[in-house]
Amino acid sequence: ANDASFGGSELFANAGSNAQFEGTGVIVDGLINILAGADVALNEANFLGQSLVVNAGGDLTIGGAILDADAHFLQGDNILNEEGTLIRVGNGTIDGLGGDRVLIEQLGIAGLSVGSSDPNLTAIARDGKLDLGGTTIDLKSEGSYLWLQGDDILTASILNPGADGVVVQLTPKTLT
Repeated sequence: ANDASFGGSELFANAGSNAQFEGTGVIVDGLINILAGADVALNEANFLGQSLVVNAGGDLTIGGAILDADAHFLQGDNILNEEGTLIRVGNGTIDGLGGDRVLIEQLGIAGLSVGSSDPNLTAIARDGKLDLGGTTIDLKSEGSYLWLQGDDILTASILNPGADGVVVQLTPKTLT
């Protein structure tokens, strides 16, 4: 990354163009925040933090990465993946990132308990391809809410859905 700095127990990386973290290991007690004006590559990287926010101005590639946080926000033109990626999700949320409160209320009325109306994992593909095929999502707590947005969504395997299950909301990018 062009402009990476550590601030206490947080990592902020801001790149005007591409950000390459391939094969990198990062362990932070708090927030990991990566912002890039173009592509972000996290292939074979290992990130461990309380919250992980990645906003790529271009494509986000996560092939073979281990992304472990209580809350995740992943955004890119396309989110691309290969076999072997592991995303571990806890019960945290990203401040200011709300979910579909009406959906969560209705599920609650139907007896499905979700820990929060804010998602624990949000992945948005602005140009439409959200490839989580070959990814394993390991839920570290019960009542998880995953929100995936794109026009071409390949979903992941989900481990440990808990007694109450997991809400996986698939939202198209383009409404026709």
